[in-house]
Amino acid sequence: MKRIVLILFFLAIIIPLSAQMDDYDYNPYEYAEEELFLTSFEIRDRYESDDCAAAIETINNFRNAAARGDEKEKYKYLRAISFYRCKESFDFLETQIKRSSSETDRCNAIMFLAWMLEPDYLPCILEYAGKPALSIQEKAAIATAFMIFGVHDDMPALKEQAIAILEEVCYDAPTDVLASCIVNYMNIGGDAAIDFFTAQLEQEEFRLYAALFLAELGEYEQTFPIFAAALNSDDEYEVHTAVMGLAEIGTEEAIQLIINLPEEKNRLTIREQLINFNPKDIKKGD
Repeated sequence: MKRIVLILFFLAIIIPLSAQMDDYDYNPYEYAEEELFLTSFEIRDRYESDDCAAAIETINNFRNAAARGDEKEKYKYLRAISFYRCKESFDFLETQIKRSSSETDRCNAIMFLAWMLEPDYLPCILEYAGKPALSIQEKAAIATAFMIFGVHDDMPALKEQAIAILEEVCYDAPTDVLASCIVNYMNIGGDAAIDFFTAQLEQEEFRLYAALFLAELGEYEQTFPIFAAALNSDDEYEVHTAVMGLAEIGTEEAIQLIINLPEEKNRLTIREQLINFNPKDIKKGD
C-alpha cells in the first residue's frame, strides 16, 4: 500500500515543472511557487522512502524516457529518484552528473542530489563547480546546490558562494533560470533576497509577483500600493495574487480591501489565509 501511495504521489504531484516552459503563458514565479512547495522539507519528510526496489524501477523508467527523448518524463523521474534514500539513487544521480551528455539532465541531477542533503556526495558537485566555462544553467544549478547545503546543512561558506553566483546570473536571467533564482533567494532570505525582489519590481511583467515574495519577506510599505492597484485588474489570477499579498500584510487597511472586494472580482480567489482570521492579530499600520 505504501508503495502505491508513493507512486501515485510521484505521478500526480511531482510533475515535471519544466514542462510549463513550453506553455505560452509560462510564469517563472508560478513555477517557483510550486517548486518551493515540492522542495520543502515537509514534503520530503512525508514522502521519502527506503524502498530500493522502487528506486531501481524509477531509475529504469528514467532510462526508458531518455531512450524516447521525453524531457518531461526524465525530469519527473529524476525528481522521484531523489525521494528514495537508497545507494542506487545516490549513485545514479552522481553518475548523471559525471557522465550524462545532456546538460539539462546534469543540472537537474545536481539540484536533486543536493536536496537529498548527503554530504558524502557533495564532492561530486564541488568537482563539477570547478569546471571552466560553465553555462548560465550550470551556474544556476551549482548555486542551488550550494544554497541547499549552505542554508539547510549549516555550511555558511557555500551559502556565500551561492549568493555570489546568484548575483552574477540572476539580475538579468532568462525566464527558466529566473525561476531557479527565485527559489534560491526565498531560501536564502535576508537582505540578499530583498535586494533581488526589489530589483524585480522594475520588471512590469513580474512586478506583482515579485511584490508577493517581498511581502512574504516582511516588506509591506512598498508592496501594499502594488497589491491595492492590482485589485482593479481584469485578470482574476492577478486579483488572487493581490489578495494573497494583502492577507500577508495583514493590517486593518489591507484586510478591509479584501473584505470590500466585490464578489465578482474574487470568485476564484482562495481565501484560506482569512479563514482563521483573528482581529487581534492585525498589525497596525504606521
